[in-house]
Amino acid sequence: MRTQLQQVSIAIVTKKRRKSLTELLRSLLTQPHIHEVKRIFVLENQVESFTNKERTFFSKKLKNIFFHFLQSSKVETRNLAIQLCKTRYLIFLDDDVTVSPQWLKTVEKILSEKKNKERIVFYQGSYDEVYRKKLPILAKEAIRQYEYFGYDSIIQSSSSLLRFSLDTKNVLLDAYFLKKHHLSFDSIFDQYGFSEDTDLGFHIYQEGGAGEYVPTLHVRHHKPLSIKKMFFLSQQSGRAYGLFCRKNKLSFSLKGQIIHTFHIVLFLLKNKNINIKNKIEVSFWAVLYRSIFTVNILHS
Repeated sequence: MRTQLQQVSIAIVTKKRRKSLTELLRSLLTQPHIHEVKRIFVLENQVESFTNKERTFFSKKLKNIFFHFLQSSKVETRNLAIQLCKTRYLIFLDDDVTVSPQWLKTVEKILSEKKNKERIVFYQGSYDEVYRKKLPILAKEAIRQYEYFGYDSIIQSSSSLLRFSLDTKNVLLDAYFLKKHHLSFDSIFDQYGFSEDTDLGFHIYQEGGAGEYVPTLHVRHHKPLSIKKMFFLSQQSGRAYGLFCRKNKLSFSLKGQIIHTFHIVLFLLKNKNINIKNKIEVSFWAVLYRSIFTVNILHS
């Protein structure tokens, strides 16, 4: 028995995503030693994702899986996962990702090295985007490059990493630390559906904890994105980030956002995998995406 995995629980918060949830659970089934994980919680939020037949199927395949149907908000459901967790470590996975073949092996490696990193409270995994719906290819590339550049720039600064990089899409948390310091997700962010994880990461930092970026803890994010959806998500994430800044009394610099956008465009223009005509179009999409985000921070 792999005792390190006995210290781990996995929480998946889902709402009306039968197909993507099925893909995620099937990807977990391919992981060697997945049965050694203590608990896998599937928290169906307000609307059931599975039929009883489907729950029975996965319960037979995974003896450590437990389904819960809850009439609560997304943030409240995440907090319930923390309460249900009786192990030292809790992993959050979004219901629209699939884990890479080495994902669980990376979890084991992290835990085997944890004794030398007592201050590390969360390990942030990486992800790449897979788009299900129609979106202009250059818009996809712009968002992909923008998100990569944005995240890559964050991890250049340890202080920024410690505060802002927690993303529940794919993260391993020290549940004991959260409970000891009475930390949880703030339901104030439910109105937008973003930034509750950023806020938690910030408060972990305030309590003396830290985060570490682990690229090999990798998932694929299956993003159902259209132009309309892209604008909406950028709008909502901007408003949520503005709320996060106000709540925690953090300053927001418009000049800093403009400089950051300039660096994104420069990064895209230097990309040798995109021809010059496409570089201009990709830069346009990236600036538009960033501008919507910034305007909504200012007006939140």
